[in-house]
Amino acid sequence: MVAANRLLIQVVPRLQPTRCGVSDHAIALASELRTEFGIDTAFIVLNSDEPSNVPYSVIRCSPDQLLNTCISLSKDHSAAILIHLSGYGYSADGAPTLLAEALCSVKADGRFRVAVFFHELFATGMPWGFAFWHSRRQKRAVRRIAAACDLLITNTRFHADWLERETVRQSAFPIQCLPVFSQIGEAQQHIPLADRDPVMAVFGLGATRQRGFKELSTLGDILHQLSVQEILDIGPEFEPPHELSGIPVRRMGVLAAADIAKQFSQTTFGFLSYSPSYLAKSGVFAGYCAHGVIPVVAQHFSGQFDGLQDGVHVLSPHTATAARQASGLEPCSIAAWRWYVGHGLHDHAATYARWLDQASDTRASSAISSAGRDISTEGKLPTVAICIGTYNQSQYLRGAIASALAQTFPIREIWVSDDASTDNTATVMHEICEQYPQIRYFRQPVNLGLPGNISWLLSQPQTDLIVRLDSDDRLEPEYVAVLSRLMRQYPEAGYAHCDVAEIDGKGRRRRIRRLMRTSSYESAEQALRGNASGYRVAANCILYRAEAIKEVDYYRPTLSWRYCEDWDMIVRLAMVGWGNVYAPQTLSNYRVWDDGNGVRISRKMAEVRETAEIYKTRLIPEYTKRGWTIRPLEKHMRSKALVYAEAIDSPQFTKEDREQYKRLLLSLSDSPQISLAIRMAEYGLSPLIRFCARARIELKYQAKRVLRRIRS
Repeated sequence: MVAANRLLIQVVPRLQPTRCGVSDHAIALASELRTEFGIDTAFIVLNSDEPSNVPYSVIRCSPDQLLNTCISLSKDHSAAILIHLSGYGYSADGAPTLLAEALCSVKADGRFRVAVFFHELFATGMPWGFAFWHSRRQKRAVRRIAAACDLLITNTRFHADWLERETVRQSAFPIQCLPVFSQIGEAQQHIPLADRDPVMAVFGLGATRQRGFKELSTLGDILHQLSVQEILDIGPEFEPPHELSGIPVRRMGVLAAADIAKQFSQTTFGFLSYSPSYLAKSGVFAGYCAHGVIPVVAQHFSGQFDGLQDGVHVLSPHTATAARQASGLEPCSIAAWRWYVGHGLHDHAATYARWLDQASDTRASSAISSAGRDISTEGKLPTVAICIGTYNQSQYLRGAIASALAQTFPIREIWVSDDASTDNTATVMHEICEQYPQIRYFRQPVNLGLPGNISWLLSQPQTDLIVRLDSDDRLEPEYVAVLSRLMRQYPEAGYAHCDVAEIDGKGRRRRIRRLMRTSSYESAEQALRGNASGYRVAANCILYRAEAIKEVDYYRPTLSWRYCEDWDMIVRLAMVGWGNVYAPQTLSNYRVWDDGNGVRISRKMAEVRETAEIYKTRLIPEYTKRGWTIRPLEKHMRSKALVYAEAIDSPQFTKEDREQYKRLLLSLSDSPQISLAIRMAEYGLSPLIRFCARARIELKYQAKRVLRRIRS
């Protein structure tokens, strides 16, 4: 019997260390949970009678005995179940129907919380192949298993998206995407290529390496371009050739994990035969990245898969020469290692530990009810602060603060900075702080303006991540949990954002603001190109990486601005190399204020002026420095000026205001279209300009809705 206070029962199809990737994954996870979190593990093996020598309780049974076996193991313990799902491990046709039925019984019993890690989902193939005819049954089994589980985790974004679309879930826990971890250790710091040998490793099981050497035999050119001096064959059950393209091959055989890690710390390249779209589920790829070994694949790919880009994190014949000539190979090694750092073994274990804690507490809003809670005992989870800036919005403060307190992720600090409000904000905050003494309230002695107040506020927390929340907006309970997960997965991201629900003055939802993004992660270069069209964030409820906003000095370069300071900051973040991550989930609520007269003159003036500043002092110089054409910028400047032109006949404008506004429009774009729009306004045709501008916005919004439905 297991002698631990908390127990995780891991269900596997077989338990054969070094001979089965799923087994190695489960055993490494068990060790980390015990060592770092005090959570013990017992194994249930459902499809194998082979003996196994592991330092854990192991019981073998059939699927219909799963519930009774879990009850037997969990006596006097707080226990949960983790299913490792690889369809063919449980059933010859890859459809684990008996396991799905067993989990339905577990769910109906109600004694256990159940998590599942989808190592695989289902197979695909041509009609003449075996997989094609079993794919439907496999999908049906996956759906049933997902419906019976409280926590769903998988290893690629493609799998996570499919589960999001195709499964019906009762749990509030979001689907987690965690690329697999290395089973041969992890380098705690990056080792420079200057300290490594110019050799290439081919690592894995026999069949994996056999495919690898077959592909490498056709890639002699890339081996010589990369100046590879020797090829190392590491693993069992395969006899490699003595040389490839004149380069000697050294057979190293089966090595212990520590010896492989030591060898990888001295190795420059690692080759693997794997589809680029599934690299995130490869243990071999994880092993390379965990030690800063540059992964090399035979197939070029464009775009991104799970945050990976050819020529950035991986090399192929298409990118190897360019990468070597452009900036050397060191950036590729660093990028691969940094990509891995966000989802290593400890991160996997911490995910389950946090799930167990949250499920036990049911709500983590109580997790910050004690002042200054120290979350260091929860492993390497990032520390988070929520910063609320306010000015004369006392009627909404309680809602914003309540949404911060209700987060399902532990929050270390909550700050409120009052920009010398003239209403009863101080009285309201005094009452709130008496109830929640952990909240840190500061009242500015003089009004600093929004950029000044927020800059001061964001510079105060001593945490890894910082949420900027305006006092009239609200967060959904899963906001920090979902976005912090993405920030850990993509350490190159300087900020995270999501879909936003627009609410009116009474808190009623009006519509959902969405972005049309094809991937979670957007690199700095992609962000710079994307921001040519404007602010590429649904609203300014943003989770920032503290070191990123400190690097660009917060909002201080734009202290006199009133409208576009957020857009300017994300452009500056991209300029210094920070990407961003996006969750296509509605996780925050942004209050939109109606203007009864149609336009607020001072704000509209500031908006046009600051928009022109961003293009002329940020984007155009940066595009020019990078050798990019500025035509997209000119196009979008013209489009924005046409939209702004609809306000030119506002009755709030004096004659002097209107002349100044015309000059501002022409400073944004002096194209003939803008001159024509101004002339039309002078002849009373502004309603036509306004109709066209708003019709264009509405068409764009409806097109996004249609495309989103098609994709889902």
